Amino acid sequence: MAASVISESELAEVAKAGGRSFERWMKEPSVEIEIAKSLMEHSQWKDALNHLDAVRSGGSDFETDWLYARCLFKAHRYREVVPILEKLLVNGGGGMRLTLLQHLASAYARIDDYEHSIALRRKIIGEYPSSPGTVLDSTSKIAFLLLDDGHYKEAINEFENVLRMKGSAPMRTKVLWYMAWSHYRLKDYDSAVRIMNELLKGGAKKGRVRMDDRFTYWKARSLENAGKKEEARSLYRKILGDHPIGYYGVLSKRRLDGDARRDFGNFADTRPHIWPKGEFSVQVPKPEDVQSSSPHLARAIIFDRMELHEEGAKEIAASVSGNKGADPDLIMYLASRNFAHHISYVMAQQRFAPLLKALPRSNGFERFVWEQSYPEAYRPLVEKLAADRFDPKIVYSIMRAESNFRPTVVSPAGAVGLMQLMPVTAQKMAHEMGDAGFDAHDLYRPSKNIGYGVQYLKKLSNLFPGNTVAMIASYNAGEEAVGRWLNHGYSPDVEEFIEEIPYDETNLYVKKVLMTYWILKQMY
Repeated sequence: MAASVISESELAEVAKAGGRSFERWMKEPSVEIEIAKSLMEHSQWKDALNHLDAVRSGGSDFETDWLYARCLFKAHRYREVVPILEKLLVNGGGGMRLTLLQHLASAYARIDDYEHSIALRRKIIGEYPSSPGTVLDSTSKIAFLLLDDGHYKEAINEFENVLRMKGSAPMRTKVLWYMAWSHYRLKDYDSAVRIMNELLKGGAKKGRVRMDDRFTYWKARSLENAGKKEEARSLYRKILGDHPIGYYGVLSKRRLDGDARRDFGNFADTRPHIWPKGEFSVQVPKPEDVQSSSPHLARAIIFDRMELHEEGAKEIAASVSGNKGADPDLIMYLASRNFAHHISYVMAQQRFAPLLKALPRSNGFERFVWEQSYPEAYRPLVEKLAADRFDPKIVYSIMRAESNFRPTVVSPAGAVGLMQLMPVTAQKMAHEMGDAGFDAHDLYRPSKNIGYGVQYLKKLSNLFPGNTVAMIASYNAGEEAVGRWLNHGYSPDVEEFIEEIPYDETNLYVKKVLMTYWILKQMY
């Protein structure tokens, strides 16, 4: 659990010790700034802005304006960031000039003013030519902006400049991929295939992520577009054989089946496919039979019989940490019954990984393991909240991608719980739901976390009606970014649109959620 910000009672004690009234002391600029910094550390940007507003109302200095700009940036209020950063730069910027220029360039890019953003990146290159890392970073940013803006020829030229620069080796795979993609979008399929062959020959990895299925699929699409259909179909069959349950495996099967004419409205749909429903039963022992070896497990069995799920989940967790030799079948069974899906998920992933590499056959145990890895988690609650607006399986899929069903996990950015909600987002959803008693600590409770998460998904489904892809993408990247991509001339081809998502994390996230959704649709 993340540490809490400074409480008012703690502040009052400090003020009292200093012989000052709490109210007067709280309004001192230095105190307001320290409180704002504490709130920023916990990603509470709106509250931090309120304190900084109070300081700036009486005049501001460099530190206050810089903190304010950072908060605005994190709150996605980019248009308000621009004039503040420009003011700081006019005043010199001191030793932070480069940082200010970089943030200003990013802010302009976020408001679709690519011309100003690119000009600022070129300005950085001109002002800091003796810093190879800075020049490399700005050149690559220019290339990506040109790509994002649909200027593919210019992007290719900049990417070629990047490859010639010292220090570009770690980016080589990413740069080559975007060069190949630019050629693909220019309909220069021969050049696209040539570069993708180079990528595949080099090992097809970007960081720790294998990319062979991605590169091979778009090589096949290039060949298909160039009229070389048999070569393309051979590659589709290879992808399907190597990655039968992967995102590109599904796309390849659609191509082979003649089912590739999809749009944003039906891309997430999947053709019916009956998965095996083989029977598998777990013999639950009597509590007294396991009492001596695992008292926690014995209590978990008792709580399971009494349908005291929260208590049962705690005892199951304790039994796993205290007994590494616990029967995995029994633990997974009890965990899934008592909404401890994070335990059964991890156990399935760690102990039965080989079974999850291929589709289950008519074996009841294989089906059971898959159900732990792809559960309909908290099903009664999710179906009650979501069924009137969208398929509940979207919620299960997002929950799996966000937290692996861990109800108390906190991300480095401060996102909390099953649906990985930022407190400020959850507070907005609570307000929309008429929940006046919002408490950030409630985000650790599955019922509240899922409730706020589903409310946010409903909001996104209203913003992007009939567009499941946009809804999923915006859950990760924010609705402003997805709206920008939809309105910025991205390809109307839904597969190409997903591939062009410029945020690496969101690009992979959308594919992961869709793949989970497709599996859930076929399993249940």
